Amino acid sequence: MLRHARGLAEGDEAAAIERLIAALEAGEGADLSAAYVRALFDRYADRFDQDLVGKLGYAAPDLLRSAVDRVMPAAAALRILDLGCGTGLAGVTFKPLAAHLAGVDLSPRMVEKARQRMLYEELSVGDVVEAMERTPSGWDLLVAADVLVYIGDLAAVFAAAARALVPGGHFAATVERLADEAAVDPFVLGATRRYAHAEGYVRETAGMAGFTIRLMEPCTPRREKGVPVPGLLFVVERAAP
Repeated sequence: MLRHARGLAEGDEAAAIERLIAALEAGEGADLSAAYVRALFDRYADRFDQDLVGKLGYAAPDLLRSAVDRVMPAAAALRILDLGCGTGLAGVTFKPLAAHLAGVDLSPRMVEKARQRMLYEELSVGDVVEAMERTPSGWDLLVAADVLVYIGDLAAVFAAAARALVPGGHFAATVERLADEAAVDPFVLGATRRYAHAEGYVRETAGMAGFTIRLMEPCTPRREKGVPVPGLLFVVERAAP
């Protein structure tokens, strides 16, 4: 009876998740809630790596590692926090630079997949801003590979990153690039339920949080229906006090 009740409960939850995702993907609601992102990636956890790397040509971790190597050519033994770590693809790429590698993601199932890689000294389920705020001046490098596309206003992200990094620490991330820099809105939620950000907005928001931009350039983090997605990668540095 207990097993049957649990099965019904899980079935109800799965149905609710499917309804939530269907509604949001149909354009209902102006923002992406944490519940949506968690539901989406819990659903995709089992086939995430295969779809993302095999079908979508996911390259964000490698692009970010190349950028970090250019900005910090002698980097080693870093304390690294992988924001929105997913199944740990960025962890694989950045592990050689880490003395301590931690990850955080909204999706419990994704975190469990990352745990199975046995790369991380620390993994947690939760919000990336809250994770950064728990450890002031605790990290040398923050990595957000294809994560900020689920966040519109980046002010809280940059502010938390500045507090979480040691002086001289770096934040490396990708966003999807808003092609029209003259658009009224500095970030736009597209039909794919992912945000695109204007380069000028990213530069301004990083600067307001006290960051120096060390590198910012166009990139192609993934494909969508066979078409390269226009992206932007950046590496910014927390100024010394």
